[in-house]
Amino acid sequence: MVERQLKQQEILDSIREGGQKGFQYLKNKMSTKIRQHVKRNSGSEADADDLFQEAAISLYLNIKEDKFVPQGEGSLEAYFMRICVLQWKNRLRKTKRLGEVELKEFDKSDDSSGMEETLLYDQKMSIMLEYFNKMGSPCREVLEKFYFEKVGLDEIAKEFDWSYGYARKVNYKCKKRLQKQIESDDSFKALL
Repeated sequence: MVERQLKQQEILDSIREGGQKGFQYLKNKMSTKIRQHVKRNSGSEADADDLFQEAAISLYLNIKEDKFVPQGEGSLEAYFMRICVLQWKNRLRKTKRLGEVELKEFDKSDDSSGMEETLLYDQKMSIMLEYFNKMGSPCREVLEKFYFEKVGLDEIAKEFDWSYGYARKVNYKCKKRLQKQIESDDSFKALL
């Protein structure tokens, strides 16, 4: 069965409303490009999946806050790919893997498990967004600025009238708290 082509506005509306249809459509359409980019740049299949999830959160927040302004049909896909490329470059820089040779992970999946992968991804994404949306201030603002808007910790410190060290500490603790909440969720554990 051929999937119906969604118009850009339908995708935006779905994402803005927190629905999975828009993300699923983007994943189906963009996952090959994202995987190719990550694999060409020292990454694995698992890295590509993680990147998609992180970029999807970024996209969701940017759409919710009206930071994405469509420039024509297809601009959403280009915008999403740009988010992926920038986030992957930042991740490589942070983990100092840029230019290093990394052993490739053994990939047990094949094309026949695509639907299962998609469902699994949707469930993980839903849990992750749920916990992110529940975060209070200033954690949510700091994580959003640092990871999604790529604002430096020095700028975040100025904005909140903190020292650089304190901003770094808040960022680290908030990130760890979010990870711990997600990883301790029984329904998330069941997906692993």
